[in-house]
Amino acid sequence: MRSPVFSPDGAFVAAGAVQGKIHVWNARTGESVLEIPGAARVYAVAYTPDGATLVTAAEDRVIRSWNAVTGEQIAATATA
Repeated sequence: MRSPVFSPDGAFVAAGAVQGKIHVWNARTGESVLEIPGAARVYAVAYTPDGATLVTAAEDRVIRSWNAVTGEQIAATATA
């Protein structure tokens, strides 16, 4: 796992994986609550201040935002 990060309220921990997935766990129990399939190795993960969105940076040089509850991709932006 790469770049583990707590949600702003401390309830969840999210991290990227070399397999291109984003994993989210309950911080108290360690139970997996969400697995988001990605496209490339995820190098960085961050929550927005409201905790509603996860933002990832991946090996394919695309920054993606995801709904932190459903895992649905919201947006993707290629970087130079």
